[in-house]
Amino acid sequence: MADVVLVVGRDSGLMRNPVDGPQPRWRTWILVALGSTVLVGGVLVWVMLSVAARDGNGRMDAVRNAGTLTLGVGGAWTALLLARRQWHQERDSRAGWHDAEQRRITDMYVKAVEQLGHTAAAVRLGGLYALDRLGQQHDEYRQVIVDVWCSYLRMPLKRADEDGEPTGEVQVRITAQRLLKARLRDPRPASERDTVQPEATGEFWPRMRVDLTAAVLHEPNFGGCHLGDAWFTGCRTTGKALFDQAVFHGDATFTGAACEQDLRLDGAVFDGAVSFAEMAVTGHTSIVGTTFEGAVSFREAQCDGGLMILGCAFRDSADLSGMRLQGMAVLASTEFHGRPRIDDGRPMLGAPPATTDVTVLDDLDAGDKRWELSFAKDGPHVRLANPPDPHAARSSTPPTPSPAPTE
Repeated sequence: MADVVLVVGRDSGLMRNPVDGPQPRWRTWILVALGSTVLVGGVLVWVMLSVAARDGNGRMDAVRNAGTLTLGVGGAWTALLLARRQWHQERDSRAGWHDAEQRRITDMYVKAVEQLGHTAAAVRLGGLYALDRLGQQHDEYRQVIVDVWCSYLRMPLKRADEDGEPTGEVQVRITAQRLLKARLRDPRPASERDTVQPEATGEFWPRMRVDLTAAVLHEPNFGGCHLGDAWFTGCRTTGKALFDQAVFHGDATFTGAACEQDLRLDGAVFDGAVSFAEMAVTGHTSIVGTTFEGAVSFREAQCDGGLMILGCAFRDSADLSGMRLQGMAVLASTEFHGRPRIDDGRPMLGAPPATTDVTVLDDLDAGDKRWELSFAKDGPHVRLANPPDPHAARSSTPPTPSPAPTE
């Protein structure tokens, strides 16, 4: 009975002898080499002896020549086996080096992330710079590092230093913003930049996804940066928010964001859809020379410090419905290739594409939030819908004088 149990166990693989496992492949190659050498040697001896028998002499020379050829074949097989063994050793060495390198990188990453959770601001700063150095050397980790930086900026600003002041944490966050900007920013001088993206380098990481949803940013400056998809939903900025000459290669959303001071988008390019819906800007909003390739929405956006849209191009639909303006609003030399939506969200009548003339809406207050865009024969105009007399819109086009009253 025990023998039966033993046999069943061996057949099931539970008690398999290591010798019964698959043999090393190098043994197969040795057997093949020996077999082929013997076979080739035998064939050569037979051929040589047959030739010598017909000639009647030279039997010993035939055997000697056959042996020499056989040794040559064996030597060739030996050289091949040695070369193959060397190749396997080099491959195993490379694999071992790669595994060791991956473990080293993982250890560096884990330690840097652990430093970000330290109570001392100096240690957290060290973690940020360690991640930056890792990303410069290994491009496959750059998106992960950007995600970590953004995740840190999204965390609530509640940590205080030992003296109770959060100044150290503010400096850590400002450093994270600066590193993010430094890695996304076009390295060329501002005068030489265009929409063509330069080659990625250790110091330039273009088209990274940036998720700063509900983050608190201190004077953010993404001027000249090349971003992929970008989320600034519910983001709050202290100080000016600058996006001059930034290129958004994916979709972008600023829905519900709040800028405590100015917002500047001069020269920016948005390749995908972008939403500024319900965004609130306390300072001045400047959109000069900006290109919107995809659909754009300013629905229910609020600009308390004035608005300037100058020399822009809206190449898809533009939703301007429900915008609330306060201060001075300027719209000039702007192309609309789609049908803008105003107030109630319905497409405006007219025949775009068209370009606006200079239109100035001066000294608006919070009550003057309705404006409309109309396409007339002499070009499109922007004006307030039924503005009160003190705040009537004035355009660069001189108004047509009214006919003189008859006596």
